[in-house]
Amino acid sequence: MLANWILLVTTLDAKAWPAEAVTRLYRARWQIELLFKRMKQLLRTHRVRCKRPAMAEATVRALLVAWVLQERLAETLREAMEGDGQWQVSSWRVCQLSLETLRQEVLGTWTRERLRACVSRLVRFLCNSPRKRSQQETQIRAWLTSFEGMKLSEEAV
Repeated sequence: MLANWILLVTTLDAKAWPAEAVTRLYRARWQIELLFKRMKQLLRTHRVRCKRPAMAEATVRALLVAWVLQERLAETLREAMEGDGQWQVSSWRVCQLSLETLRQEVLGTWTRERLRACVSRLVRFLCNSPRKRSQQETQIRAWLTSFEGMKLSEEAV
């Protein structure tokens, strides 16, 4: 940001996309970049060692399936931890816990029921301290959810 200016270059139609919407899209794009970073680090993709393309493809597909399963569990955790809104859930920590829960489920030492029973005690570890400025990811998630809801209601008409 230069002197309170943000310079964004886009090919979007200015009439259809107001500056505020373009700025939100840019912020959403940045959150997607952070999502890929989180995926690579938490899934430990740097440890994937395959010599054959078919094996590498199978490994990547398995990791993506694991991520989808983790996301479903993470969403359940986020919903269970919604409270007064003072504490904001840390996506990094929730993803980390969800992936570890998935690993433990595969090993047979942990269950989702056990995790659900412990959620109330885990909240303080999975949330950031209260702060004045809200998380950009939280805002983008809410915006995309409302946008998706508008799109679905338009399709129903």
